[in-house]
Amino acid sequence: MNTKLIAQKAAEKMRSQMFSGSNFPFASWFPGHMASASREINSKLKHIDLFLEIRDARIPFSSENSLLNYQKTGKRKLILFNKADLANPNLQQTITEGFKSRNEHCLFTWNKNGKAVHSDKVIPTALNILCKDKGPKREHLYTIFVVGVPNVGKSTLINSIRNTTQLQNKKQDNKKAKVGPLPGVTRSISGFEVQGLYEGVNLNAFVLDSPGIMLPNFTNNETTLKLALTGAIKDSIIGEDLICEYLLLCLNTYFNPASSSNYIKILNAQYPVDNTEHLLSLVAKKLNKNLNDQTKLNCIRWMLTQYRQGIFGRFTLDTIEQNNQNQNQNQNQNQN
Repeated sequence: MNTKLIAQKAAEKMRSQMFSGSNFPFASWFPGHMASASREINSKLKHIDLFLEIRDARIPFSSENSLLNYQKTGKRKLILFNKADLANPNLQQTITEGFKSRNEHCLFTWNKNGKAVHSDKVIPTALNILCKDKGPKREHLYTIFVVGVPNVGKSTLINSIRNTTQLQNKKQDNKKAKVGPLPGVTRSISGFEVQGLYEGVNLNAFVLDSPGIMLPNFTNNETTLKLALTGAIKDSIIGEDLICEYLLLCLNTYFNPASSSNYIKILNAQYPVDNTEHLLSLVAKKLNKNLNDQTKLNCIRWMLTQYRQGIFGRFTLDTIEQNNQNQNQNQNQNQN
């Protein structure tokens, strides 16, 4: 049995059903604290030296927040692709080279035992970006502004940067950024001072943190579903049943029959399936439950949790072609 071919056909069928001329009833999600933070970012633009944008490595292009058009502001940026341990590791070099070709810089990070791996490289890399053209400014307090969509692991990264970087003021408030499993935990802009080295010169920087900011309108159905599946949008906004259906589409699209973590092996199924009813019946059987209206939601949540914890394997939902499309759109916006 060619399970790879079956999965491909299932993905094609599901994609046709989900996206052919359908309009999803997505509402906007732009809570008051996000709107306030967005206005404050705009008010501080002239004081910002560098944006530190944190994205989800599973959706490296969909998790870009186009509200922040760096080319228009003329500000430098460093992109951190977080949760890289959940994404396809074979794409890291290609993504890095693509950004490097546009004179943009990125690092891949992930959470391990409550700490962000490679967080110690963030401030040195940021200072190198700021100083390599005009040299270091000894008396200047560089301002680094951290931005990103909700629930991308920003607070954990900020805490790791704070803990692994020498603080300038030992008496400052060392209160950590709030960390939570739901999007929208950090609700106010806060900051702390750090020190770093550039070619042997001690430099000071002030790191400003902000709540995750989501686009005020969901203009692309699949991008919205990617953000929801990876946890950037609350499940209740989109609907857990629809997110689970999109998850099955992705599991079939990136199906690897040789992997011990593909979903049919985990669910003890004979072949890939093309609808959520069949999928949830398999989940209910694995969990020793009878599938009914009461247990259906539990089975859906089990599937979403397994994916978000990487149980079904490491794969990246965005493609390099999508990045090229995003760049063309940004260029058109800049021309306008």
